[in-house]
Amino acid sequence: MEPNDRDLIDDMNDGPPASDKAFEVLYARHAAWGLRVAARMTPDHGAARDVVQQAFLAFLEQFPGFRLRGELRSWLYQTIRFRALAEGRRARIRLHRHDAERSEAEAEPSTDDYSVLRAAVEDLEPRLREVLLMRVVDEMSVEATAAALGIPSGTVKSRLHRALRELRVSDGLEELFSESRPEP
Repeated sequence: MEPNDRDLIDDMNDGPPASDKAFEVLYARHAAWGLRVAARMTPDHGAARDVVQQAFLAFLEQFPGFRLRGELRSWLYQTIRFRALAEGRRARIRLHRHDAERSEAEAEPSTDDYSVLRAAVEDLEPRLREVLLMRVVDEMSVEATAAALGIPSGTVKSRLHRALRELRVSDGLEELFSESRPEP
């Protein structure tokens, strides 16, 4: 049986050699998830990889003495989010300069379901979008999402409900949602 995150963190607090193996296991367990989170918040895959590496370096800097008060993914989410938002601000500045040079005629709207869904999710209020993505894409529990965002779990549930309700009535998504409902 593989050790849980808390046991591995205890090993990391004990120092080498156990800490090296413990970190390897934690990194292998959470890096792909962290990359998915960062990729959603950063302009490109390279930036997302950098953000994840920075988050894990910040994690290592907490030792010895790190005490996990919730789920590790909640702690990592906050760290990735902070770094990704900073990277996103830098990228938006670069992108704004680039977009000013492009004409609007070059951009062609896409009509496939994925593009429509992505656009509808992007149109959600940021706090609703964040909860939706954390729960659905990142597969974080209500409790982990609440801990990561510093809000009550009831607020997570209500924001998720509101986000889904807004998506159901979005232009172009009515069919997508009606097809997934079972027949009465």
